[in-house]
Amino acid sequence: MRRVLSVLLLVILSSAWNLNATEESAEKLLGNFEHEQTAQTANAFFSLLLSEGFVDEPITIAKSEHTDSIKASVWYWAAEWYYDQQDYAKAEEYGLRSLPLCESAKDKTMEADCASLLSIIYVRQGNFQKAATYAKQCNRLDIESGNKDNIASSYNTLAGIYMSAHEVKEAEKYVLKAIEYAEQTDNLPRQAVVYGMAAEVYQNMHDVETSLQYADKALAIERQLGRQERIAIRQAQRAPALIGLKRYDEAEEALAEAIPVLRVMSNRHSLGIACVQMGDVKHKLKQDESAIGYYDEAVDIFEAQHDLYNLSQAHDGLREAWRKIDPQKALEHNDKFLILQDSLYDKETGELLSKYAAEYDNEMLQKQSANEKREHRLYVVLIVCAFLLILIVLSVLATVYYRKNKKSIAIITREMEDVRKALLASAAVTQAGTKRETTGEQSNQDLLARVVAEVEKALEKRDYNVEAIAERMGMGVRTFRRRIQELTGGTPKDFICAIQMEKARSLLLNEKQMKIEEVAVSCGFEDASSFSHTFSRIFGMSPTQFRKQNSAEKG
Repeated sequence: MRRVLSVLLLVILSSAWNLNATEESAEKLLGNFEHEQTAQTANAFFSLLLSEGFVDEPITIAKSEHTDSIKASVWYWAAEWYYDQQDYAKAEEYGLRSLPLCESAKDKTMEADCASLLSIIYVRQGNFQKAATYAKQCNRLDIESGNKDNIASSYNTLAGIYMSAHEVKEAEKYVLKAIEYAEQTDNLPRQAVVYGMAAEVYQNMHDVETSLQYADKALAIERQLGRQERIAIRQAQRAPALIGLKRYDEAEEALAEAIPVLRVMSNRHSLGIACVQMGDVKHKLKQDESAIGYYDEAVDIFEAQHDLYNLSQAHDGLREAWRKIDPQKALEHNDKFLILQDSLYDKETGELLSKYAAEYDNEMLQKQSANEKREHRLYVVLIVCAFLLILIVLSVLATVYYRKNKKSIAIITREMEDVRKALLASAAVTQAGTKRETTGEQSNQDLLARVVAEVEKALEKRDYNVEAIAERMGMGVRTFRRRIQELTGGTPKDFICAIQMEKARSLLLNEKQMKIEEVAVSCGFEDASSFSHTFSRIFGMSPTQFRKQNSAEKG
């Protein structure tokens, strides 16, 4: 039963329990056990678990029980307790202490349960390599036992791990094995869980029809069992598939049933996701004011949970919902969305490393023996270190390129005023009909001034790509690239971007009546979103912030 709960928690990524016992009580009893590792102190801890409804039936340790066996039990349940308290560091500590004792005692059932729990703990910590390692260990033990229900459970756990690591093809392979074994049992709750996982996997694969089929199967079982909380979760799983199929009325109906139940059961994470989905539905149905209310509720939830990814999705929804009602608020949410997207980069890099490590570990675990384990561990460490080194090198190169790119554009932007002056001087001389001696430096300034003029004329028509500007300058593309590189130290694309940014800066400072969308169009951008992203990258703040800051300074 405990493993059923762990797998379900993996699927919905949130705890459904609300225990009343204080952590201090458990801490004290576990401290007593550490001081005196006896059946009596162990049973005191187990009595707390029972009184709080944490376990379904009493756990009693006989006085004759071996000390290692007592420690294995207490530490396993301590890991379960701290996992439920979301103290994953302590849960990991106790799980790692219990597992080797289970292995020594050859208690395959507890060993499998402990390995399963550790895999879920590492998923919560984002360490998919270790999660896959322990899930594989659990799966191997389950296959040896021949218990089809447990085999389905451990395959389902593996599917969840690979889905969390964004490896949906691997996740599909494992969830289909889970379904194969679950359907050979009479365990309807288990079947509902694996069907729900399949719905999630296929949703991530963008196969919404298959996703809906499995979500419908899971929902039918939950209705048969009469489990209202699980019905709400299954309806929330159906909603994205219905949205993908543009069956918005059905999605709205499913979420209208799910959201009130999720609020009552305090499942905040699932509630936040359901609110984003309902916001999407309301927006599609052109009910933006209602959509805003759901998105705002999701923002409150995900800010409290520090869930950057889902928070960014909520701000993305608010950007779209506010677009026609209040464009200024839409831009504010656009800025927040872009900041969150940038902050997710480091997290995604870490997940990429974990993904490769998990893939390698998956292959290694297929052919282990007692002597091979030590060699494989060393090999895994070397491989992980190699991947880490590669990622560090790539990260450094990317950072250097970004800084160089940003610096060159910033320098070009600062020099743009001089180029403009050269352009005006050249025009004045031409208009007066005066001949002048052309120096190399003057020729270079004239070239840059002509490029500025050509780009600015082309901006609103959005016909300012390098090839088009080179053609209007009467140059071949290669010659044009070489000349701009020589004169500015950057690429033609950098120079064109600098022209856009200098114009944007000028309009934001001097044309207060212009909306951000109008500035974006004037500078050659198709929409305010891409303009804001580029401007933020160059100036380190959004257009709105730039205008407010400079207005404040002048005031």
